[in-house]
Amino acid sequence: MIGRLALVVLAGSLVAVVAFNATSATLQRFGHSNPPCRGLVVVEAAYDPWTGLPHGTEFTCPVSASWPTGWHLQSTPPEEVAGTRAIPMPVGFALGCLTAAGAIFLIDRRRRRPALG
Repeated sequence: MIGRLALVVLAGSLVAVVAFNATSATLQRFGHSNPPCRGLVVVEAAYDPWTGLPHGTEFTCPVSASWPTGWHLQSTPPEEVAGTRAIPMPVGFALGCLTAAGAIFLIDRRRRRPALG
């Protein structure tokens, strides 16, 4: 029973990762030179894994001597992905779990059938 549950969770996780990566791999990555502050954190434009919605690049400068208040800037999503969605991780996980559970159910059911004869 534990082995079957582990198999279902593993299948759900695998489908979630593969489905999200396959549908969110359309964004180009760009490098950033000359950071405007020390400790600049850049989150590239990507899709949110929980909702599947695209978001723009985010720049965050922490509080420092040169920037006493710090700042955060987020751009709009790139034009090529505006209005599109990726398959969210929870949806992929649910589909993978349901598919694996259905396959295990059918295999167990066929094994338990009495032989005709």
